[in-house]
Amino acid sequence: MSKVIGIDYGKKRIGIAISDINQKIAFPLITIENNKPIEILKKIIESEKVASIVVGVPINLDGSNTDATEMCFKFHLKLKKQFPKINHFVEDERLTSKLAKRFLNQSHKKKQRGNKKNVDKISASIILENFLIGLN
Repeated sequence: MSKVIGIDYGKKRIGIAISDINQKIAFPLITIENNKPIEILKKIIESEKVASIVVGVPINLDGSNTDATEMCFKFHLKLKKQFPKINHFVEDERLTSKLAKRFLNQSHKKKQRGNKKNVDKISASIILENFLIGLN
């Protein structure tokens, strides 16, 4: 098998998570600034031998699109064009940021609680974990 990366895309920051080689567990990897994401993703894809990308798409609780839904779909299409040999998927990311914040608030490390970068990469790992559960 091969690894999968999960992406929590935002205007300012992008959270990235990665799976193990058996695609069973998702790990928060990094949060990057949204100024040159393709270059950083290319390095990760090559070094980690990634076969699939999952982009989280925000959807309202009632199933309607949010203000950011279209932005995430556009980023997903950009990734498909940039990395045509990789499998591409989207995953509903409803409530992932709230779950990530709850996780950090329950953590014993006070410094990490308010760090938005941690929220983004943990959100990406939740998106990826949800995707992996659907595979297995």
